[in-house]
Amino acid sequence: MPILSYSYPQSLTSEIFVDPGAIELSILANYYGREIAAYDIQITRCDLYGQENKYLERVMLVYDGLHYDAFAMSPFDGTPEEFDQTIFSVRSDRTIEPV
Repeated sequence: MPILSYSYPQSLTSEIFVDPGAIELSILANYYGREIAAYDIQITRCDLYGQENKYLERVMLVYDGLHYDAFAMSPFDGTPEEFDQTIFSVRSDRTIEPV
């Protein structure tokens, strides 16, 4: 019996990961088991995905209207990027702290 498969067109696949929307961010939050905070700097709004699951970690994204960038915290000025922190612990009051 043949196995049926479907692959998304390349243009659709690249749009999903270059400019994800609410559905995609919700799916990614559940997949990675982390909250995703998406800050839209054009309309000054933050959408939080995965909050209903009370995950213990959060990543933050900044959206400028074209694409998303990860928010990263560097331990000190001039530190190589591999030392940047992009995952933050979520406290019981839902605020964040460094991991």
